[in-house]
Amino acid sequence: MRRVLDGTRGWIVVGVAFLVVAIAVAGGAYAIGGSHSPSGRTLLNETRHTYANARTVVGTAEIDVRNATSSRSATVQYAEAGNASRVIVRSAGTTYRAGTNGTVRWYAGPNRTRLWTTSPTIGGGGRGAGWQTGPGALANRTRSLARNATVTDRGRTTLNGSEAYVVSITPKNATAKTRRATVWIAASDHRLLRVHAVNGANETTVTFPTTHFDVSVDSSTFQPPGTRALVTETATYGSFAATQAHASLSLPRLNGTFERGAVSTRSNGVVVSQRYRLAGHDVTVVSTTIGGVHSPANATAIRVNGRPARFATAHGRRIVYWQHDGVTTAVVTQTTKAETVRIAGRLAAGG
Repeated sequence: MRRVLDGTRGWIVVGVAFLVVAIAVAGGAYAIGGSHSPSGRTLLNETRHTYANARTVVGTAEIDVRNATSSRSATVQYAEAGNASRVIVRSAGTTYRAGTNGTVRWYAGPNRTRLWTTSPTIGGGGRGAGWQTGPGALANRTRSLARNATVTDRGRTTLNGSEAYVVSITPKNATAKTRRATVWIAASDHRLLRVHAVNGANETTVTFPTTHFDVSVDSSTFQPPGTRALVTETATYGSFAATQAHASLSLPRLNGTFERGAVSTRSNGVVVSQRYRLAGHDVTVVSTTIGGVHSPANATAIRVNGRPARFATAHGRRIVYWQHDGVTTAVVTQTTKAETVRIAGRLAAGG
């Protein structure tokens, strides 16, 4: 989680992901009778089950992430109903919104808005289907963490005026990313009060001032913003033939080991990426009909097989790209400039 403190967007993603992990772990309106304290594992299992089966879950959360040198905080409003979900994250004067209505996923930040169609193969059903970091997927991840951890009931305490069970989770694997976590669950109705986790050098604390189950939530809550920059549908494939079959343009093919392909259809064109393994190097080949996709400021003119092209570097990668018949082709590697140019030449020559 160190990169959480290095950039606002990455921090927000991890913070919200941790928020829904906490929701998945720590339960809902499950009454507990008597003074006997259930085992920690029983508490986690029962409360997770209650959250998963609630008609709706609406609430707020306060997230704090810190290490020895930095700290960030955010306020989150969240709402979930069936396979639809939405979060509004406010941090350092900036607001981010993201959600899914089960058909599309969307993100709206201060500088850009995006919308994607939801593949039926993503998510596996349940609340938040279609989110790679949604409650359904994170509940499964949390279940795995608890299964390979020591889960202990630490008794009861009072937190913010509410009596709470305290449950600790300590992974048995010494190399696990999460070293330990503690969950506070309201004894009266199993609503989550707080989660604290230690992940490497960082500590994340999520508190829940409000939680409401089975309240009415208007469907407009989960609809994307009225304005958006792009509409994108992305699908991935395990072979060149399948990638080509689903692409609307003729694709170049590199004579290497094909690993995977992705076809993104947008409102203003198509982007197709192919990932290869060639001579010990990872090579990505991008073909697109969208202008301006590859135009780094440091690009310089070169020639590839006698064809005008450009070379640039970005994020530690070397890029060679050229245009032909309205299609921009790019070769992206982490090897040398000379090797990248050589690979581009092979591709332009047919492999």
